[in-house]
Amino acid sequence: MYDSLTDLELIARHRIAERVRYSPRAPKRR
Repeated sequence: MYDSLTDLELIARHRIAERVRYSPRAPKRR
């Protein structure tokens, strides 16, 4: 296990998730 997940990464992921959620047509791209 590696501590690569930092607050910045978590926030970035959350922001992206919210963007996809609020997006009319969310592309299933990771």
